[in-house]
Amino acid sequence: MKRLLLCTVALALLSGCATIFTRSSDAITFRSVPEGAKVEINGVSVGKTPVTVPVKRSMNPPHVQMKLGGYETQYIVLQNSFNGVAVLDIIFWPTFLVDALTGSIMKYDVLTYEVELEAEKR
Repeated sequence: MKRLLLCTVALALLSGCATIFTRSSDAITFRSVPEGAKVEINGVSVGKTPVTVPVKRSMNPPHVQMKLGGYETQYIVLQNSFNGVAVLDIIFWPTFLVDALTGSIMKYDVLTYEVELEAEKR
């Protein structure tokens, strides 16, 4: 019985409310006109438009680039805000630290980004 109680307390200390009740990443869709632009998140290629990828939540949102030959590179900073579920951390405040460290304290507001690429100027 003591072991079960100890495991329950340890689990509570190692997980936050936002971490438990919401995901640690969001599925974000990138589209472009014209289609086929290479999408890079923080310099790592994740596919070509249209593409939906899981993006890990973070206090510092990642930078996205959309590249297509003959067109200007477009830069996007994902928009995030406070994850309301993290308010439950008030009940057991040490879990706030877990949510902050895992990034679950934040969530992405916009889940679809549509960009019209502009032709390169010559």
